[in-house]
Amino acid sequence: MKVQPLQLLTVPLTGTTLVEASAGTGKTYSMAWLYLRLLLEHRLPLQQILVVTFTEAAADELRSRIRARLVWIRTILANPLAYTDTEVVADSAERKLLDGIIANCAALGISRDEIALLLDIAVPGFDEAAIHTIHGYCRRVLAEFALDGGVPLRLNEPGNEVALRLRLVEDFWRREIHADDPIRSGRLLSCFDQPQTLAQAIRDLIVLPDHARAPRDPAHELRLRESTTQRAFAHARELWSSDAPAHLESVFADKTYGMSRAKTNGTDVATLQSLCRELDDYFSRGNALVLFPEAGHIFRPEMLEKNSA
Repeated sequence: MKVQPLQLLTVPLTGTTLVEASAGTGKTYSMAWLYLRLLLEHRLPLQQILVVTFTEAAADELRSRIRARLVWIRTILANPLAYTDTEVVADSAERKLLDGIIANCAALGISRDEIALLLDIAVPGFDEAAIHTIHGYCRRVLAEFALDGGVPLRLNEPGNEVALRLRLVEDFWRREIHADDPIRSGRLLSCFDQPQTLAQAIRDLIVLPDHARAPRDPAHELRLRESTTQRAFAHARELWSSDAPAHLESVFADKTYGMSRAKTNGTDVATLQSLCRELDDYFSRGNALVLFPEAGHIFRPEMLEKNSA
């Protein structure tokens, strides 16, 4: 397949043309001019030019840009000295494109008066332009051909994205909290106190590009992470059962430890003894997903370094 730069004035308007473009390269700008060519050179009514994009924001921007372009060109044709419009600022490149489209129309036998007439019809009726999101276009087709498609004549409006996300999270929340797995439920509650908090936390993940999202098999990824966690837990339990008792016994035997540490960071002998009982209970359960004792933070590297100072 031969790849070449997009030429707005000469690119064929029939058949299939694949245009590859990255962000910020002028896709909306180019689409507006191609739309104008279809409208004027092929004399297609607005209802027969379909523009489909992904998001509501992109559809709104396309609609605004295209309409502004039509209004500006309509003004230019009515008054050639008018180079600007309240919404569109014309430059030499845009004027060159406009002159090129007018020349294309002339080659097809379409006069300037006919161009002006087509614009006079298009601008007032622009609300009927078929510029939609994918789901918006599907709704329009279902609404227009409800009887043929066997769907209700009145379709429910699509839900607000925030409300939809919260509803999905609430379904997940009920399923996890009421599942016969108190350990898993405890982990969830330790991270998020309510469904709204979880819904807010995943908001940014939803808009990530595909390559940055979760893997296609999240259950497999979860099993791998749980396996890694269990191995780390088994190693920690082994260290605790083999090395910790001897070290802690020497600490408990130090009569000055309780007095000095209690004054500095609160980790006196009584605190350590209580924590050891919690850790004994934690490791005896044999499951890494059991919540780690909250007081166990004193065994973090930074706390151990502080306590040894």
